[in-house]
Amino acid sequence: MTFAGAGAHGPSRFAAAKLCGVLLVLLLLLCAVTSSIGESAEKGKAGKKLEVEYEATPHKVVDAMLKLAKLSPDDFLIDLGSGDGRIPIAAAKTYGAKALGVDLDPKRVAEAKVNAEREGVTDKVTFVEGDLHGTEIGDATVVTLFLWPTVNLKLRPRLLDLAPGKRVVSHAHDMGDWHPDRQQTVGESDIFLWIVPGKVGGSWRLNTQGRVIDIRIDQKYQHFRGTALVDGRWRPIRNGRIDGIDVTFELALSGRSFERFNGHMTPGGDLEGTSWYATRKTAR
Repeated sequence: MTFAGAGAHGPSRFAAAKLCGVLLVLLLLLCAVTSSIGESAEKGKAGKKLEVEYEATPHKVVDAMLKLAKLSPDDFLIDLGSGDGRIPIAAAKTYGAKALGVDLDPKRVAEAKVNAEREGVTDKVTFVEGDLHGTEIGDATVVTLFLWPTVNLKLRPRLLDLAPGKRVVSHAHDMGDWHPDRQQTVGESDIFLWIVPGKVGGSWRLNTQGRVIDIRIDQKYQHFRGTALVDGRWRPIRNGRIDGIDVTFELALSGRSFERFNGHMTPGGDLEGTSWYATRKTAR
C-alpha cells in the first residue's frame, strides 16, 4: 500500500512542480518585458539625446555677445542651449530685456532657475526644458547660440526665416557660407553677429527719374546682384546688399557711370529710396 500510495500521488506532484516551474519562467519573462517597457518609457520622457555637451560661456564673452547684439530693454532674447542660464540672466539684469532660455537637460534648467532667482530676474527670464529644434523662435528679436557648427547649420534655415533686422549671435561657431555681418575676438573666443536680411530675390519694377525699369535680383543671404532692362539692354546690378531692411545697390542708367541707390524695405515688402521705389512683380 505504501508503494501503491506513492505510485498514485508521485506523478501528480511531479506535474504540479513542473507547472510551477513553467509559471515561474513565464513570470520572470513578464517582469523582464515590463522592465524593458518601463526603461523605454523613461527614455521617452527624457527626450532626445543631447547634441552638444555643456560648456559654459565665459562671462566676458557673454557681455561682448550682448553688446555686439546692441541689446536693449525692448528686446526679447532666446538662448538656444541655455545651460546654467547666464546669457538670459545677463540680458535681463544688465539690459532690462526679457529672455527665454531653452535646454534639453533638466538638471541645467533647474540650475538656471535657481540662478535667476538668486539674481532677482525671475520677472523677466523664463527657462524651459525642450528641444531647441522644436522651439518657436519667431517672437525673438535676438537669438543667442553656443552650439556645434553642424547644429548651427541645421538651425540656419529657421534663423533666415526670422523677420528682417532680427539679430543672431553665436559664440565660437559660424554659419558656413552665411558670412557674419560683424565678428569680434574676446580673449580666445570668437563671436559672430548676423542681421537677418530681408528677402529681395526675384523680379521687380523699378521707378526712378520718371522711368520704369524691369530688374531681376539674385540673392544670397545679405548680398545680391542682378540685371536691369535699361533702354532695351540688360545691364548689371552690382554691389547689392541688404542689412535687415536697409538696401543698397549700384546701377548704370546711362552710359557706363553707375549710380548708387540707397533705401529700405517697407512693411509691405516694397523697396523705397529718396528718389526711387520698386515693387515686386512675381515672388521668387
